[in-house]
Amino acid sequence: MATTAMGEFGAAATALKQAVPKSMAQTWFAPQYLRARGHYLLATNHLTAALNDFESCGALMTKWHIDQPALAPWRRDAALVHLRLGKPEAARELITEQLRIGGSIGPRTKGASLRVLAEAAEPAQRPHLLAEAAEQLRSCGDRFELALTLADLGEVCHRLGDSAKAREVIQQAVQAARSCEAAPLQQRLAAVQATVGGDTAADEPDENEGLAALSDAEWRVASLASLRHTNRAISRKLSITESTVEQHLTRIYRKLKIDSRTQLPEGLPFRRTAWAAEVRRDHAG
Repeated sequence: MATTAMGEFGAAATALKQAVPKSMAQTWFAPQYLRARGHYLLATNHLTAALNDFESCGALMTKWHIDQPALAPWRRDAALVHLRLGKPEAARELITEQLRIGGSIGPRTKGASLRVLAEAAEPAQRPHLLAEAAEQLRSCGDRFELALTLADLGEVCHRLGDSAKAREVIQQAVQAARSCEAAPLQQRLAAVQATVGGDTAADEPDENEGLAALSDAEWRVASLASLRHTNRAISRKLSITESTVEQHLTRIYRKLKIDSRTQLPEGLPFRRTAWAAEVRRDHAG
């Protein structure tokens, strides 16, 4: 699903063309595979096929007595298809059922469900639902779903005539979308920004925002690279391959808008105190 969210449809299609063993149909990977394929089909506008995959996922979860949204929120997935088909009532029914199901529903599942419910709700209800969804998603750190939610909230604010709020929220969505490299969402937000106002070029993130966009793994590599460790030394320290180090550095340079490790900030701050202490201790030694 990650490649689909990033707009890498070719890579997603290639992965889905690979043969899978028949025995997988009896394992936990089956519903996850159906969800991943369903989201690819949804993103490429094959709505009926996408709905079939999501409902097949639900049938498996029900058959195996593990129908919990936290494991596979197939109702939310199916609701997205119904919204694309112009059937908000069907979408609303599915999401309401998902929120009503017993068991523990964490902030990620609840927030994402509220976002879809807002899309199916009456216009007057949407700001409150989206604000609550954003609060849930901020608490769990799901930047992709948060970006989607803020994008929806910004558009709703614009339709309701609150242009200042719309610009503020859309800019937050832009930053969140950049941090998770969600290309389709960034394209959507660029179009929204052109409508609500605000200069995308003028809103480029500063150094701190670029650092905040780094994943934990990227932050570790950047921290060591800023101390002038070689790629080989970094790979040994983090128990990863040199190729992985190079891939991390490529993404780091792109997010920080720099060309080489010599441009990394001096004394790069570390995300986690324990990791900072360990690196400083090793570096001092």
